[in-house]
Amino acid sequence: MRKIFIQNNLDENKIMEAKYFHIGALQNTTPVFIEHYPILQKELDFLDKFHIQKISVYSSLDEPMFEHFGSGKIKPMIKFLGMKEDEPIVHAMVSKSIAGAQQKIADKIIIDQHANSQKEWLLKNLK
Repeated sequence: MRKIFIQNNLDENKIMEAKYFHIGALQNTTPVFIEHYPILQKELDFLDKFHIQKISVYSSLDEPMFEHFGSGKIKPMIKFLGMKEDEPIVHAMVSKSIAGAQQKIADKIIIDQHANSQKEWLLKNLK
Protein backbone atom coordinates (compact mmCIF):
# COMPACT_ATOMS: atom_id res chain seq x y z
CA MET A 1 0.00 0.00 0.00
CA ARG A 2 2.90 2.36 0.78
CA LYS A 3 4.11 2.23 -2.84
CA ILE A 4 0.65 3.13 -4.12
CA PHE A 5 0.41 6.06 -1.72
CA ILE A 6 3.79 7.36 -2.92
CA GLN A 7 2.81 6.91 -6.60
CA ASN A 8 -0.35 8.95 -5.99
CA ASN A 9 1.35 11.61 -3.86
CA LEU A 10 -0.64 10.68 -0.74
CA ASP A 11 0.80 11.23 2.73
CA GLU A 12 0.46 7.94 4.60
CA ASN A 13 1.10 9.82 7.86
CA LYS A 14 -2.35 11.35 7.50
CA ILE A 15 -4.17 8.02 7.58
CA MET A 16 -7.08 8.18 10.00
CA GLU A 17 -9.61 5.53 10.90
CA ALA A 18 -13.13 6.52 9.93
CA LYS A 19 -14.31 6.30 13.54
CA TYR A 20 -11.93 9.19 14.39
CA PHE A 21 -12.80 11.23 11.31
CA HIS A 22 -14.13 14.75 11.80
CA ILE A 23 -14.98 17.64 9.48
CA GLY A 24 -11.78 19.47 10.46
CA ALA A 25 -9.78 16.61 9.00
CA LEU A 26 -11.03 17.61 5.54
CA GLN A 27 -9.36 21.01 5.50
CA ASN A 28 -7.22 21.24 2.36
CA THR A 29 -7.22 17.47 1.92
CA THR A 30 -8.85 14.87 -0.25
CA PRO A 31 -9.99 11.84 1.73
CA VAL A 32 -9.44 8.31 0.43
CA PHE A 33 -10.61 4.95 1.74
CA ILE A 34 -8.11 2.12 2.05
CA GLU A 35 -10.84 -0.52 2.09
CA HIS A 36 -14.56 -0.71 1.53
CA TYR A 37 -17.11 -0.94 4.29
CA PRO A 38 -18.97 -4.19 3.59
CA ILE A 39 -22.32 -2.38 3.30
CA LEU A 40 -22.52 0.24 0.54
CA GLN A 41 -25.20 2.31 2.28
CA LYS A 42 -22.87 2.86 5.26
CA GLU A 43 -20.23 4.26 2.90
CA LEU A 44 -22.80 6.52 1.23
CA ASP A 45 -24.09 7.73 4.61
CA PHE A 46 -20.52 8.57 5.66
CA LEU A 47 -19.93 10.58 2.48
CA ASP A 48 -23.24 12.37 2.88
CA LYS A 49 -22.57 13.21 6.53
CA PHE A 50 -19.36 15.01 5.59
CA HIS A 51 -20.69 16.43 2.29
CA ILE A 52 -18.13 14.50 0.23
CA GLN A 53 -19.15 14.18 -3.42
CA LYS A 54 -16.62 11.60 -4.59
CA ILE A 55 -13.95 9.47 -2.96
CA SER A 56 -11.15 7.21 -4.12
CA VAL A 57 -10.87 3.75 -2.61
CA TYR A 58 -7.52 1.98 -2.68
CA SER A 59 -8.52 -1.65 -2.38
CA SER A 60 -6.63 -4.89 -2.74
CA LEU A 61 -7.73 -8.28 -3.94
CA ASP A 62 -6.38 -9.47 -0.58
CA GLU A 63 -9.14 -7.50 1.14
CA PRO A 64 -11.32 -9.89 3.20
CA MET A 65 -14.49 -8.78 1.42
CA PHE A 66 -12.99 -9.59 -1.98
CA GLU A 67 -11.67 -12.92 -0.70
CA HIS A 68 -15.21 -13.68 0.49
CA PHE A 69 -16.34 -13.35 -3.14
CA GLY A 70 -13.48 -15.43 -4.59
CA SER A 71 -10.78 -12.93 -5.50
CA GLY A 72 -8.33 -15.83 -5.44
CA LYS A 73 -9.73 -16.89 -8.81
CA ILE A 74 -9.13 -13.44 -10.30
CA LYS A 75 -5.49 -13.05 -9.19
CA PRO A 76 -4.03 -15.67 -11.59
CA MET A 77 -5.95 -14.13 -14.51
CA ILE A 78 -4.61 -10.66 -13.73
CA LYS A 79 -1.08 -12.05 -13.50
CA PHE A 80 -1.58 -13.94 -16.79
CA LEU A 81 -2.64 -10.68 -18.47
CA GLY A 82 0.71 -9.18 -17.45
CA MET A 83 -0.57 -6.68 -14.93
CA LYS A 84 1.70 -5.70 -12.07
CA GLU A 85 0.61 -6.35 -8.48
CA ASP A 86 0.50 -2.64 -7.69
CA GLU A 87 -1.15 -1.60 -10.97
CA PRO A 88 -4.53 0.00 -10.31
CA ILE A 89 -7.68 -1.25 -11.97
CA VAL A 90 -10.13 1.58 -12.51
CA HIS A 91 -13.34 0.90 -14.40
CA ALA A 92 -17.06 1.52 -13.91
CA MET A 93 -17.69 -2.22 -14.24
CA VAL A 94 -15.36 -2.90 -11.28
CA SER A 95 -17.13 -0.25 -9.19
CA LYS A 96 -20.53 -1.76 -10.06
CA SER A 97 -19.31 -5.24 -9.16
CA ILE A 98 -18.08 -4.03 -5.78
CA ALA A 99 -21.39 -2.26 -5.12
CA GLY A 100 -23.21 -5.45 -6.10
CA ALA A 101 -21.10 -7.48 -3.69
CA GLN A 102 -21.81 -4.96 -0.93
CA GLN A 103 -25.53 -5.25 -1.66
CA LYS A 104 -25.39 -9.06 -1.45
CA ILE A 105 -23.81 -8.68 1.98
CA ALA A 106 -26.37 -6.06 3.06
CA ASP A 107 -29.21 -8.37 2.04
CA LYS A 108 -27.97 -10.96 4.55
CA ILE A 109 -27.52 -8.58 7.50
CA ILE A 110 -30.21 -8.06 10.12
CA ILE A 111 -28.13 -6.11 12.65
CA ASP A 112 -24.85 -4.46 11.64
CA GLN A 113 -22.46 -5.49 14.42
CA HIS A 114 -19.56 -3.06 14.93
CA ALA A 115 -16.02 -4.27 14.28
CA ASN A 116 -12.54 -2.77 14.11
CA SER A 117 -11.63 -4.21 10.72
CA GLN A 118 -13.27 -5.54 7.61
CA LYS A 119 -12.10 -9.06 8.47
CA GLU A 120 -13.56 -8.85 11.98
CA TRP A 121 -16.80 -7.38 10.58
CA LEU A 122 -17.23 -10.27 8.16
CA LEU A 123 -16.57 -12.82 10.92
CA LYS A 124 -19.12 -11.17 13.24
CA ASN A 125 -21.82 -10.47 10.68
CA LEU A 126 -21.59 -13.29 8.13
CA LYS A 127 -21.65 -16.48 10.14
